[in-house]
Amino acid sequence: MEIDKEIIEKAYKKLKSSVYFDKTQYILRNSIVDYETSGKIDELLSKLYEKIVDEEQFGELSEEILESIGVFAFPKNMKNEEKDIIMNTVQQINCVNELQYFIDMSVEGHILGVLWIMLIGYRIDKNIYEHSYGNRIRKNLINEFSDNPTYSPYLFEPYFHQYESWRDKAISVAEKYLSMNQDVVIITMDFKKYYYSIDADRKVFEELFKEAFPDENDEFYKTNKKILERINSFVLSVIEKYSTKFKDIEFDNRKILPIGFLPSNIIGNWCLKKFDKAITDGWNPVFYGRYVDDILIVDKIEHNSDIYKKAISNKLTKDQIIEFLLTSCMKWNGMFPSDCKSQCHLGILQFEKFDKSREKIYRVNPKYNPVSDNRSYITVKNQKLKLFYFNSKESDSLLTCFKENISKNKSEFRHLPEDEAVFQRDDYSEIYSIKSSETINKLRGIDSISIDKYMLSKFLGKYLRIGGMIQDKKESKFAKDIEKIFNCQVILENYTTWEKIIEVFIINEDYKSVDKIIEKIIDAIYSVDYSNDESDTTAENIKNTLYSYLHSILCRCFALVWKKECFNHLVKLYTYRKDKDTGRYLLLNYNDEESLKTHLKKSLTSYCITSMIDKSVTPIISSMINIEKIISEQIEINLTHFNDVLQYSNRSWDNKYKYFPFMVNMYDVSMITWV
Repeated sequence: MEIDKEIIEKAYKKLKSSVYFDKTQYILRNSIVDYETSGKIDELLSKLYEKIVDEEQFGELSEEILESIGVFAFPKNMKNEEKDIIMNTVQQINCVNELQYFIDMSVEGHILGVLWIMLIGYRIDKNIYEHSYGNRIRKNLINEFSDNPTYSPYLFEPYFHQYESWRDKAISVAEKYLSMNQDVVIITMDFKKYYYSIDADRKVFEELFKEAFPDENDEFYKTNKKILERINSFVLSVIEKYSTKFKDIEFDNRKILPIGFLPSNIIGNWCLKKFDKAITDGWNPVFYGRYVDDILIVDKIEHNSDIYKKAISNKLTKDQIIEFLLTSCMKWNGMFPSDCKSQCHLGILQFEKFDKSREKIYRVNPKYNPVSDNRSYITVKNQKLKLFYFNSKESDSLLTCFKENISKNKSEFRHLPEDEAVFQRDDYSEIYSIKSSETINKLRGIDSISIDKYMLSKFLGKYLRIGGMIQDKKESKFAKDIEKIFNCQVILENYTTWEKIIEVFIINEDYKSVDKIIEKIIDAIYSVDYSNDESDTTAENIKNTLYSYLHSILCRCFALVWKKECFNHLVKLYTYRKDKDTGRYLLLNYNDEESLKTHLKKSLTSYCITSMIDKSVTPIISSMINIEKIISEQIEINLTHFNDVLQYSNRSWDNKYKYFPFMVNMYDVSMITWV
C-alpha cells in the first residue's frame, strides 16, 4: 500500500458516503457540500496531501483542525410532566432532559479520521471478536491483490445486515438447544452512554498502534512509520481536545470517544476486547454476540444446576440469574493467571449501587477495561438488562415475543420503518404509548401517555416509502395527521424524522404543509429550555445545533424542486423568525434578504453538483442533469419527475467525477444509456 494523493481522495469519498447515508450527520453533510464547492476538489485534496506528508505543515494543519473542534448538542429525550389528570394530549413542556453530543470539527479533520481507519483502524478491526457485528469494516475495503484501498465509497458493513445476523444467530442457537430438550436462558443488555464511559487515553493508543503493527520489520510500516505515527497521534489529539469541551464532573475527566468521529467506531469495539474474551473463554456460553454496546448471550441450562432447580419450582429471580452467570467468579484465570488465586473477583459484572427505585446497578468489572490502570467506567442500563428463560417443555411463544422485542429495539434505535401495508388503515392510535403501573386492562393503573418512537416510525413508513409516487386525498390526510402528532415535544425528540417528512411535502409541491411543519419546528427549537449543573451546555447550544441541522435538511430537500414558488417559500421560512437582540435570521446569520437569497441559491446548487441530493427519489443521478442550464435560464423543474428531468438531461455522459457518495449501479448506467 502506498500513502499517496489517491489514498486521500479515497478517504474523502468514503467520508462523504458515510455521511450521505447517516441521518444523524446532516450538519457535517452540509459542511462537506460547502467544502467541495469552495474550490476545485482535486486541488483541495492535493494540498491536504502535501500537508500530511510534510511534518511542519502537518503540525500547522493539526492545530487548525483542533481549534475548529466544538460540540453539537441534540435532545435525546425531554422531561416528563407529572400530572394529576391523564389526558389524550402529549405534554407541551420543552425542557430537555438528556442530551446526545456529536463532535463539531472541520471536514479535513474528518478526512484524517477516515485516513486513520484506512491505514491503521482496519488492521485493528481484523482482530475484533468475530461475533461483534456493529461498525465492522467492509471486507472489500482493501484490494486483496494490490493491498491498496478500493475506490468503493463504502467504509463499514451495512448496519441493518449486521444487526440481522446478530439477532438471527442468537435465535437460531436458542431454537437448536430447545429442540434438544435443553432449557435456555437469553440475556440482553447494553451499556449506558458507552462512548462517554470509555477512557481512550494515550496508553490505549499505544496499544492500538502496537496491535496494528506487531512486526516492526513490516515493509509498509518501515516505509511509512512517521506518517502512521503522525496520524495516530492526531486521532488521539482530537479525542483529548474534544474531552476538554466538557466539565470534569460530567464524564469524570475521561478521554471520551466523540460520536460522529468515525475512528470512534473501531476504538469502541476494540475497548471491549477483554470483555469479549472474558465471556467467550471464561464463561463460554453457547452464543455470545455484540452489536457495538448491545449484548446478546444465549446459554443452555443444565438439569443439575441451581438455576434449573429454582426455575422448575418457580422460585427463580432476576438477581439469582445475574449472580449465577454474570457477577460470580468464573473460576477462569486465563487473562490474569497470577491474579486469580482465590477465584472470587473475576466476574464479568460487579454490583455497583442501587438506583433511586432500588434497582441494582451493575458495571463491567474494571479488570476488563481496555488497558490496565484505565479509568473507563462502563455501566449496564437497568431497563435494558432483560432475562428470558425458555423451558423446553413449554410453548415457544416467549421466543416469538423475544424476536418481536429485539426487532422493535432495532427499529427504534435507527428509526426505521417496518414492513407493513401502506395505507392499510387511517388509525394512528398505535403511535401512542400508555405507561401503566398495573395491568393494561385497569384504567386506575395508567400513569402517563406518550409517543412511542418505534410506532411513530412505522406510521411514517407507510407514507414515506411511496411519497411522491401518488397524489390523492390520503396525502392531505397524512399532512393533517402529521400536524396533529407533531407538537413541540414530539418534534424535538424525533428530529431524525424531519427530513423525510419535509421531503414528501416538497416532492409533491405541497407548500402549505411545508410551511406549517417547518414553522412548527422553528417554534419548537426557539422554545427549548435546558439546565444542568454538571454540564456547560446551554439551551442556546441546543438551539444552534438544531437550527444548523434544519438548515441542512432544507437545503437538500428544496434542491429537488427548482421553481420560483418553491424558492419563495424557502426564503419565507428563513425569514420567519429573527433573533431579538441582533435582528438576524435564526436559521442563517444574515440580516438582509438579498444576501440570504444568494447564499441559499448557492447551497441548493452545491447539493446538486456534489450529488448529495436524495438519489432514491430522482429518476437519474444528478450529474446527468444540466443544472447549469436550469439555473441560468430559470427553468421550472421538479427533479423527481421523470418527464421534467428527461427534457434537461445531458445527451452524453463522459463523467470523470470520482466522488459519488454512492455506488453508480446498473440501473443508473441503463438510465444513462437510455437517455
